[in-house]
Amino acid sequence: MNAHGQSTSSSQKNHSTPASRRALSSLLLLLAAATGLEAGGHNATADAGIPIKITNSCPATIWPALATQEGRGPTTHGFELAPKASRELSVSQDWQGRVWARTNCSFNADGTSASDGGRKACDTGDCDGALDCVVTGNPPATLFEIALQSGSNKTNSFYDISLVDGYNLPLSLTHLSSPRLPIPPNLTNPSCIATQPFSTASSENANATYPTPRTQAQDLTRW
Repeated sequence: MNAHGQSTSSSQKNHSTPASRRALSSLLLLLAAATGLEAGGHNATADAGIPIKITNSCPATIWPALATQEGRGPTTHGFELAPKASRELSVSQDWQGRVWARTNCSFNADGTSASDGGRKACDTGDCDGALDCVVTGNPPATLFEIALQSGSNKTNSFYDISLVDGYNLPLSLTHLSSPRLPIPPNLTNPSCIATQPFSTASSENANATYPTPRTQAQDLTRW
């Protein structure tokens, strides 16, 4: 649906102006961290466990796209998403990749090229005219970049919203903690839960209580 309430489809372009599209459109990513799930091989295409939810928070249809750089990616790397709609995907624990949105797209019936026979099917973020991307998108495109279980110890995850390839739509991210881990009531660093079995009864930590109890003078006599 465009900004004037008119219906659009993947075979028709939305002709709203770039300025109004930037003002009204938003791509929301919900990333939920999970544990104990099997990781996969590089660039495999089976769903594998870490959920990612993509929501189109705008009045116009967009075409989200993904690129897998490491790990096991989702079963699709591009699709159409109607206004206010969401789609859930799944990736491996060690997935590294990027997500972006394409605008004003027009594909042929099987989604392999532009409807006019050209190589460009979208005004922004196009990936060689294909609906299911096998290459990264053409600028301009606002990017969400993530590396799960990376770093020297393979336990840290890093993510950012990048304008290195230019800007086409607003993009936001919400992190959802794993449903397997309770969040402490003070909500301190919910990604690092200090509850059993991650802490012991004899220790104190920033998440266990708030504020942390003061140390009494008699506790120091042994020193």
